[in-house]
Amino acid sequence: MLETHDLTKSFKGLMALKRHHLRVGPGEIVGVIGPNGSGKSTLFNLISGFLRPSQGGVRFEGHEISRLAPATIARLGIARTFQGTRLFKNLSVLENVRAGAQLRYPVNLVEAVSGWGRARAHQTASEGRAWGLLELVGLAEVAAQPAGSLPYGNQRRLEIARALATGPKLLMMDEPAAGLDSHETAALLQLIRRIRDQFELAVILIEHDMDLVMNLCERIQVLAYGETIAEGTPAEVQADPRVREAYLGGVA
Repeated sequence: MLETHDLTKSFKGLMALKRHHLRVGPGEIVGVIGPNGSGKSTLFNLISGFLRPSQGGVRFEGHEISRLAPATIARLGIARTFQGTRLFKNLSVLENVRAGAQLRYPVNLVEAVSGWGRARAHQTASEGRAWGLLELVGLAEVAAQPAGSLPYGNQRRLEIARALATGPKLLMMDEPAAGLDSHETAALLQLIRRIRDQFELAVILIEHDMDLVMNLCERIQVLAYGETIAEGTPAEVQADPRVREAYLGGVA
């Protein structure tokens, strides 16, 4: 489904990501871990079109996407969340999710103003999709509240719902457990599994919570200084001395 090939990004001579290779198949949950500054967010920004590679590229379903705009990449079926929530905080919870659904239910300006053509049908469809996703993430009861008034954990759930509203085939999640307590993290793990199974999509996860990564991901890639130092199952990664030295607390 997704493949990066020789993906490289440098900033004024600083190599943020070097000759990166990653393959993600349909339905996989893949973790990308590493210390701060290892290239994880750069990788996400390259895949989602927020950055252009210095070398190499990204293929999605066999098509090169590394020179496409973020909105075009989203329409192809790649959605992402961010390290810090980027919600429309003055809009309601429901309106935030409907904003994501507009990608799948577009109308032109004349239709939007007049209510003619596809406008009414698409509005009904996008609202129905939004309500269903709010039920999924447990936020239907607060649908009318401003997004900015939600507790942080619920804001993270809302961001996931908005990303799902775009109808992705691949969901990229950037530190979804950041700021969550242990109970919220355990619930998040179950939610991600349910999302994968229900929508039959693939997930790439950047995360520092090792309990979440090791219990959720089927395969893990480890980055350090912009390079891949290990890749394998959770057990294989945990046993790799390079990983323990670079990220997990040193070699025993």
